[in-house]
Amino acid sequence: MQKRSTKRKNRPKSKVKRNQYQDNRIITFNRTIVPDSVRTRLVWLDPNNVLNNSGAAFVAKRFRPTGIYDIDPLLGGSAVAGFTEWAAFYYKYRVIHTNLTIHCANYDTGTVLQVVTLPLNVDPGATPSLSDIQNWTLQPFARHCLVSKSGGMDRCTLKLNINLRNFVGTDTFLVDDSYSSAVTNVPQNNVYVAVGVFVIGGLTMTNGIGYSLTISSIVEFFERKELNV
Repeated sequence: MQKRSTKRKNRPKSKVKRNQYQDNRIITFNRTIVPDSVRTRLVWLDPNNVLNNSGAAFVAKRFRPTGIYDIDPLLGGSAVAGFTEWAAFYYKYRVIHTNLTIHCANYDTGTVLQVVTLPLNVDPGATPSLSDIQNWTLQPFARHCLVSKSGGMDRCTLKLNINLRNFVGTDTFLVDDSYSSAVTNVPQNNVYVAVGVFVIGGLTMTNGIGYSLTISSIVEFFERKELNV
């Protein structure tokens, strides 16, 4: 009797793909739609375009670029554009790097003005004194310029490049919780940016300066929220 061959014949593979749902099972997928942390650039443009204290010899304003949930303490509730969208995915944030650019022009026809900007590790308050603003020009991180009466050399541009590692002195801000915050608040430790204007020659200002101020920050968002699809 002839023995039956035990070898399987090489049959061509079917070109029809198997349907993963052909057995009527329900398969669910959990896909993370955002990474555990992300760094992005967010930009703040000051909605005000005039800095003036008519009848006085000086005026100042401060910003809080490390607390971009509320970057303008005087205005209040001033979150940087794009912050709310990222806050929907993460619980916390910290600022890594920030830049400031201010273009200004003297609106006064009878006074020469000194304009100064600088970073500070303490809150200068809403109403610094004239001597405070004058002393700002002596600080190592300060940038300042002299603008003549309106109609002359009456404008200038100032820029700050604030590397927080250099400004704080260590990498502490990358791990210290006091330099980060929940997305519904500002950090305990902040770096402030102040802008001050004072009159040269003992006079008082009338129209102040017109300005355009932009703060651009590298922000790290972390502690991702569990959002699955």
